[in-house]
Amino acid sequence: MTAVGHVSHLKLASLTSPRRFSLPPIQLFWGSNEENQCMFYYHFLLLHGALQEQRMRDLLPLTANEWKTILGNTYWKTQWPKRDNPPTVTFDLNIFWKHRGPLFFGDIRSADVAAGHDPTCLLPCHCGVQMSTADDPDIRQVILYYLNSFHVYEEVKAMECLQFKATFEKQWRHKENWVIHIAEMWDSVGGATDFKFFHNKKVWRIWLFSLCEVVMD
Repeated sequence: MTAVGHVSHLKLASLTSPRRFSLPPIQLFWGSNEENQCMFYYHFLLLHGALQEQRMRDLLPLTANEWKTILGNTYWKTQWPKRDNPPTVTFDLNIFWKHRGPLFFGDIRSADVAAGHDPTCLLPCHCGVQMSTADDPDIRQVILYYLNSFHVYEEVKAMECLQFKATFEKQWRHKENWVIHIAEMWDSVGGATDFKFFHNKKVWRIWLFSLCEVVMD
């Protein structure tokens, strides 16, 4: 408090732009009320495929607040047409994405959505996503696990880009598989996720080797 009394708060303010995230920040799933949290998990499950595409297509990362509006309904409501005179178009929770969303999908993909493409995806069991699904604590735990893993991947990639700007593409092609092994605990032997990961010594060794290689680099 003494320091603040001697220094203008304007000089303490950051001069850089707000931090941007390629994926929704983890804290959004913790700090909101229960109703909003349920909606965040629900939208994450529904748009999981599009979210992966968004990450792979190198679209502009979003601020925490932008992700918050996308995981909720705020952003999608702004995309629905507004009319001054009745009848108005009522926002539909079941097809919230119907009128596009360039901030999330990008312009090209967003045009496809507006033309009728459904961007939502099913669960791995090929079941439809229900609001009750987003309330299941086990499913929430899995979502946070994978979201954390994807954040690890993006963080290592960002550090690579900062350190090796001139040779980033070549460096990343060489290291990407190692990082995938770390981030997703992928079974490189069978080509599928190993649910008994910690009991599979061969996969465990591959994972440790990958970790060592990335840390040494």
